[in-house]
Amino acid sequence: MVSIVLASHGDLAAGIKQTGSMVFGDQPSVAVVSLEPSMGPDDFRAKVEEAIASFEDQEQVLFLVDLWGGTPFNQISGLIEGHDSWAIVTGVNLPMLIEAYSQRFDAKNTAHAIAKHLVTEAKAGVRVKPESLEPEEKKPAAAAAAPAGAISGNGHRRRAHQDRPRPYRHPSASWSGGHHVDQADQPQPHHRGFRRRCPRRAPKDHDRAGCPSGSPCQRRAH
Repeated sequence: MVSIVLASHGDLAAGIKQTGSMVFGDQPSVAVVSLEPSMGPDDFRAKVEEAIASFEDQEQVLFLVDLWGGTPFNQISGLIEGHDSWAIVTGVNLPMLIEAYSQRFDAKNTAHAIAKHLVTEAKAGVRVKPESLEPEEKKPAAAAAAPAGAISGNGHRRRAHQDRPRPYRHPSASWSGGHHVDQADQPQPHHRGFRRRCPRRAPKDHDRAGCPSGSPCQRRAH
């Protein structure tokens, strides 16, 4: 069974242990270490060592401490060096202690496994009423569009023109002069670059009926 040390400034740890006993009953292998105003850091550290020595199982020890960065936390942090199976959880409260009692009944649970579970459980125990005051969970931000010139996931460089919207092209449309033109209703090109002409070397007496309107052959015919 995982052993538990409750450590705090003043009598906070002792009060939480007493309240936990009212809810869950008296529990074995649970020690309280309080930092009194007359105690120095070394005195507190010695008290913690005495508490650990009183446990039957000293291999799996879980420390529930009041404040991260305070004297109790700092002294215990120095003690756990060299003990890879020990763990510290700060912000101790009653829901955290009760859940720790429940979790250690499973012989397979280690101090690390319980500590990881308590982080979530302790946060869930902090509630507010009216419930409308509960903060909304932050949703992950949408992925920003890749800037021009950035390397995409497939290794290709993204160019600026790839972000421009493309015009809709109907399946029956063809490409002419930079514009989409329907093949069934395509106007005759009228500018000089696309002007239809008869072959320059065609004989003068060739059949002009098939020549396009406005061509030199048609003008000569009139």
